[in-house]
Amino acid sequence: MVVFDRHADCHQAPHGYVSCGSWLRDVAALPKVARIILVGSQEKLTLPKLVYAPCNPAVLAGLISTPRVYVSVDKDALREAVTDWGSGRLALPSLVSCLLWLKRHYRVVGVDVCGEYTPRGPWPSRGELAVILANEGVNLALCRALTAGTGRSCRRRKHFCSQVVNARRKRGI
Repeated sequence: MVVFDRHADCHQAPHGYVSCGSWLRDVAALPKVARIILVGSQEKLTLPKLVYAPCNPAVLAGLISTPRVYVSVDKDALREAVTDWGSGRLALPSLVSCLLWLKRHYRVVGVDVCGEYTPRGPWPSRGELAVILANEGVNLALCRALTAGTGRSCRRRKHFCSQVVNARRKRGI
């Protein structure tokens, strides 16, 4: 498993619970998971099967010991994304390169992407709408990398947020 995350999500949770900060501890307990490779973490915690690595294909190749790999992306690892958990140091082009490399050299059996920005009120403010639209660029880059060679396409769709931003600009709000 290759995880791109700003945090080492392997903290202890209360008995019977799994949280966004503890889920890797449960994954490490699964017998079919050989290793968890954490890329982009600014925390260094200890957990069996967990190793830290840079976003470097040569290093990753030496750590991945199976032909199949699961990929987890938390956008808080990226410096280009705005999330509720801050921004990391990993550059989006580096992440995209690593994803494309993983797809070329391993069978990617699954992917999850999390770390979307959450507006604070029932309706996003103009600033929040701008953040959501900027993050859509990150989402599209990830989608294009993950669907490359599959015949599927990722397109910017007419988005409610872009319509609201454009309408507010026209009215000078």
